[in-house]
Amino acid sequence: MLEKSPYPLLSLKIIGTICPCLEKEDDGPARRAAWALSSIPIRWHRRLRGSSSADGGAASAVGGFLSGMFGGPSSSGGGGALRGGDNYDPVEGAMLSVVDTGSGPQLVASPPVMSGIRKKCIPLKLIKNVQARKGGIINLGSRSGIEILDQTGREILRFDVLKSMASSPPTAAGGDNTEEEDWENSEPGEVEDAEETTCDGIIEQLEILIEWERRRQAYIVTLGEDETENTEEEYVDEYDDDEGTIQASPRSGKKKGVIAEKAQKNETFCRTRDRNEKGEEGEGK
Repeated sequence: MLEKSPYPLLSLKIIGTICPCLEKEDDGPARRAAWALSSIPIRWHRRLRGSSSADGGAASAVGGFLSGMFGGPSSSGGGGALRGGDNYDPVEGAMLSVVDTGSGPQLVASPPVMSGIRKKCIPLKLIKNVQARKGGIINLGSRSGIEILDQTGREILRFDVLKSMASSPPTAAGGDNTEEEDWENSEPGEVEDAEETTCDGIIEQLEILIEWERRRQAYIVTLGEDETENTEEEYVDEYDDDEGTIQASPRSGKKKGVIAEKAQKNETFCRTRDRNEKGEEGEGK
């Protein structure tokens, strides 16, 4: 039932809550993980493309060395330099959640509402590994840093888990803010990294849900309903400054779908045939 549901996470929660007797052994941990991975306050380190100039390249080399020494962005939210002049832009007040979509569950990093930044959506089926981000040689990085890697080993999402502000006092005006409003209105000095144990717990919940989605996708394939061979491969950009993050891209290095590949071969054949026919007509004249 869950495997064919258009809303697998919602179905997972409902069945486990209303009809526990129908819940499979593997569904219990996944259901608890789905509940836990909702509106987690994070500092999202957006990866931005940098300058390709000579000066920029030299600066990025030095910055990349220092970034490796100090572990990139620090727990205070500072940006870090990367290869090729790329940089990480820390976004405070972001939220991390796992949500249902028409193409399957996705991990979503959502910036503050009025920030003008596009959210980043990553299908769980495209995630290979979730791991703690270490602080480099000197180990001054965030104690709650996490990075998400895709099937090719590329880092496609980096963030720090932050402490919840749910227990913060009422505003000066006397009204109570929601947790999201507290994070959006918070000053940089107010945010604090979560404990390392909290970070480890989130990594564990993500791994449980990713493995559950992997088994769900494998079961769908056995039903003969998998469409991945007839479509372009989904691709998540490692950068966060593009118009969209999920797209079919030649940079993924993956093969095209069967239909797309055949269509390209047929188009090439037709063009060659047309050129040959025109050449024969020219010779006849």
